Order: sequence, then C-alpha cells, then structure tokens
Amino acid sequence: MAAIPRDVDLVYWDYFHTDVEFYEEWIDRHRSLGSEPIMAGGVWTWGRFWASLPFRFSTTESRHARLQKQEPAPGVHDPVGR
Repeated sequence: MAAIPRDVDLVYWDYFHTDVEFYEEWIDRHRSLGSEPIMAGGVWTWGRFWASLPFRFSTTESRHARLQKQEPAPGVHDPVGR
C-alpha cells in the first residue's frame, strides 16, 4: 500500500455482484488502500449482441445502496441524483 502514489486514483470496476453486503466489504477494502475509489460498473454483454439491462440495473442498485450509506468524499457527486 505504501507503494501506491498519493496522486493515483484507484478505480474499482465491478459489473457482476448484486448484493449490498458484497459491496460494503469490497468498497471498504478499496478505501483501506488510502483513497476514495472511483466506482466503475459495466454493462453485461457477454454472449449476446445487446446489453442485459435488467442485470445491469440490479448491480447498479446494489452499488448505489451501499454508497448511500455514508457521506460521499468531498468532490464526489451522485450521478443518479437520489
């Protein structure tokens, strides 16, 4: 952890999980590295020519529910607007 430069932003990319408890643990793990992670979700398109929007919405809602449990870091804005 000491080798991560302070001016580097960490991106937590997760497109698969649907339960809030998973995100509670893994967002906190990323924060323990010393900075506020940037959340990056994905759109599930493997095995098809279109996005699996119902699955994508369920993963996004789980992440968002976890992130709403605490105040955002200064400069962090909620793109969903809730």
